[in-house]
Amino acid sequence: MTPNNLELIRAVTPFGTDAPPPDGTYAVRERQYLMDITPYAPLLTGHKYLGAEIGHYVQKGWWVTVDFTFTERPDLASPKPPADGIEIVGWGGAPLPTKQVSVPASATEVKLRLFTTGHGGSPHCDGGDNDGQPCEGSSECPGGTCQNCDEFCHRMNQIIVDGDVKWEVEPWRDDCSPGPECSTWNACGYPSCTYPRAGWCPGYVACHHNAPCDNDLDFTADLPPGGTYDIDYNVTPKNGSWPVSLVMFWYE
Repeated sequence: MTPNNLELIRAVTPFGTDAPPPDGTYAVRERQYLMDITPYAPLLTGHKYLGAEIGHYVQKGWWVTVDFTFTERPDLASPKPPADGIEIVGWGGAPLPTKQVSVPASATEVKLRLFTTGHGGSPHCDGGDNDGQPCEGSSECPGGTCQNCDEFCHRMNQIIVDGDVKWEVEPWRDDCSPGPECSTWNACGYPSCTYPRAGWCPGYVACHHNAPCDNDLDFTADLPPGGTYDIDYNVTPKNGSWPVSLVMFWYE
């Protein structure tokens, strides 16, 4: 795995499953996820190496299957056609290394596809006058709360072009399973699987805001065709870990 890996999809805490008989009852079924990767179609030719990275804290077994659906039927066409060019900006822990990219003069649209999720971290203040400072209780966080950051904290994520912040957001999902149904498949159990988190909900595709979500950001005005730019990705204040992947693609 290198910073040049192309991340196709990210789902966090896809807990399950109960094995089929005779090893289990199969009462807890596998989680299934869908992602439109049509813009990356030019890369999905010939022989490719695919992998699944699973970061975990327990030595358990994992079973992952990946299926691709290709179609030439116009009625099933994606609203996002295959891109004319693709450039991996970076994949790894924030902050990402500075990446210089060039946008061809023939480009008419420039997009950035982003996955960013906050995880772990020791207790720090979330919001208030002492935002980002260590704490042992909320009394030390006037105007905020004491949380296990960065999983449960609001942290500013920024895309920086040539030293200027062109996009920023505090990734936050408060639309996690609204009822106890997630307890039937999520090892976190209820109500843990319902807690808001920094850019993800247990058992769902990650996104920087509530569903329905589009991971693609329009950067046509910020990365004008015909130019070369330095792109940085920053998270502040950062106390836990923020795996980030950022890919630029364009249409002509």
